[in-house]
Amino acid sequence: MEASSRAFFDTRVFAICDGDSIEAFTDIQGDVNFPGESVLNIKAFLESSMVTIFDGSSNPAMQLIKNPSDPLNPIIIFDYYGYIGNPSNQYYHSVKYIDWLCESVFSAPLQYPRLDIITGCTMPEQGKYFPGDSVIKINHETGMFCSSICHEMTHALVYNQLDLNFFSPFPPNLQNEILYGGMDEAFSFYYPCAYRDDATYRYPTLTIELAD
Repeated sequence: MEASSRAFFDTRVFAICDGDSIEAFTDIQGDVNFPGESVLNIKAFLESSMVTIFDGSSNPAMQLIKNPSDPLNPIIIFDYYGYIGNPSNQYYHSVKYIDWLCESVFSAPLQYPRLDIITGCTMPEQGKYFPGDSVIKINHETGMFCSSICHEMTHALVYNQLDLNFFSPFPPNLQNEILYGGMDEAFSFYYPCAYRDDATYRYPTLTIELAD
């Protein structure tokens, strides 16, 4: 039986096939083939080989699951109703952003950490990367946009490409921040806009035009 997650590629899925538990990842079209005469209990997780999304409302909840709308013609549908921070949107763009970086920015294999991304967080920042834990937290207000998640993922990219350092070297004093910290932020504003082919960086209540 073929199940589709509608372009959510590299996404972990689960089913019971002829009594056996089967896990797999969707292909580039977001499809997966489950073997067997009897295929039951199809589920999908907001989890790829690179990222796992958590809903921050439950501190954090396990990765989100959605069941197919029609078991005879299973299309796995993710939506943000009942969740905080639109985790399916954050997941979609996190996977697409890594794919875009691999295709458009780097010709060699990409050195990138596996990330846990917690959506729906209440905090002053729109997003924050915690390199020691390989965790990104995203403010609950930014769920409809992809700028913040791509911004923080770029910080993770820089940190790992520079062998566990940022452009602003340690210790994090004011002089280092003035001399080097601007490059950390410049990359993290530019690449999310390049990914969308749009010079507008979006916050919930304002936009920044990088072309200005």
